[in-house]
Amino acid sequence: MQPVLGTTIDANTAATKRVAAFDLIRVFAAFSVIVVHVATPVVRSNAPDTLLWWSGNVYEALFRSGVPLFLMLSGALLLPKATGLTFIKNRVLRVFFPFAFWTLVFIVARHKLADITFADYSIGLLKGATGYFWYVYLIIGIYSCMPLLRIILQKSGLTASGAILLICLTSIGWYGVQLLAPAAETVLRYIIYVEYVVLGYLLTTVKEHDWLGKRTVSLLFIVIGFIGTLAGAYCYAVTVGTEGELFYESVGLQIIFRSIGIWFIAFRVIRYFSASVIKVITRLSKFTFAVFLMHPLVIDHILVARMGISLNFEVPVIGIPIAAVLCFCMASAMAYLLGKLPLGKFTY
Repeated sequence: MQPVLGTTIDANTAATKRVAAFDLIRVFAAFSVIVVHVATPVVRSNAPDTLLWWSGNVYEALFRSGVPLFLMLSGALLLPKATGLTFIKNRVLRVFFPFAFWTLVFIVARHKLADITFADYSIGLLKGATGYFWYVYLIIGIYSCMPLLRIILQKSGLTASGAILLICLTSIGWYGVQLLAPAAETVLRYIIYVEYVVLGYLLTTVKEHDWLGKRTVSLLFIVIGFIGTLAGAYCYAVTVGTEGELFYESVGLQIIFRSIGIWFIAFRVIRYFSASVIKVITRLSKFTFAVFLMHPLVIDHILVARMGISLNFEVPVIGIPIAAVLCFCMASAMAYLLGKLPLGKFTY
């Protein structure tokens, strides 16, 4: 989730455009996580035959790709240089310091400072101060496995097409064991997370995937993913209830297709961005990990508690994107200001 910054912003060089595409994907992924957070209460609190529910469902279907894209970026940018214990130490610490800081902020926001003990903080670090921090534990585990994973991939001869087939088959298996074997469901879920990392690595390093980069194929993948999520979530909500999220899960087949499509579209659209726009994207991408970590705090304690913005929007088709943009801008601004403080770099 950390940016790879170019030494210059030259919109005419292919290398800069490639790096900028990664930054664009990172910013889109962070914004997607926020949109989903804002849209989820709308989906859960309304009946599936209402316009309110459909408004939330559309945004869920459009933006449920944040975690897959982050994992693919980790594979593309970090797996090629994953060697030895030094890599693991550096990457884990790079994640841990911001995580430790924002865990403390979350605990302070919910309790009186005088009542907080070291035990409370330790529990927050071990269990997560918010449910959204599950990703931190996931990525630390993946970083720890990356050196071994890189060696396996170099010896396997696996292609990008093969990786796509593999992750799709695993996802189909994940659907199949939902009711039959909950333990197997968890195992397959984490296998798919690792496969996202592998996919990002192969899409970046292997040159046999030209057919995937075709605009029609990328758009087709996005459309299939969008319609699959939209229709699947409706059928599931009618059958099981609005609390179920089977078709919103990031390991679902339709989410996989859409994530791949978005990945390649990002490399296409970045060609048309000016140098000044690329500079803004690059700057924003620097703070995406902090934005991810703090966004629940911004939503709950600023937008809702301080500004009085209810997530049960009367017009969610407008309210959801407005709230998401406000949250993203506030979180980015806070990360930027914190970065100006001594040791501020450890907050993002």
